[in-house]
Amino acid sequence: MRVHSISSARCPAWRATAVPALFLPGLLWLAGCAREAPATEATAKAGSERPDILLISIDTLRADRLGCYGRDGARTPVLDALAAEAVVFDAAYTAAPITLPAHASMLTGLIPPRHGVRDNGAFRLPDSVTTLAETLSGQG
Repeated sequence: MRVHSISSARCPAWRATAVPALFLPGLLWLAGCAREAPATEATAKAGSERPDILLISIDTLRADRLGCYGRDGARTPVLDALAAEAVVFDAAYTAAPITLPAHASMLTGLIPPRHGVRDNGAFRLPDSVTTLAETLSGQG
């Protein structure tokens, strides 16, 4: 497994160590991350039973604009490198065709009538609804 740098102003030292899933068209990336690149794949597996998780969701990005989906001349080298190590899906489905309700569904596992977010703008996820981040945080 190759280790790819993920450049970000907020976390420049992060390194991707595993990318188990890529979904499109909503483009959802899940990546196991570590603060430092592990020495070997074997030590990466042995060193952590609970990997950190990086979720990248890119709104309004068409699959046919990415090199990993066959676009010649695409300027997406980092995404293409991550996809080369990922499970890449050809089809994906969303609970809602609009950003905020779709993200609320993705992060709660609930459909919009259950979590209450029906549109962008004034809607807010109720405090009573547990998100993936809260669940994972509770698991350490």
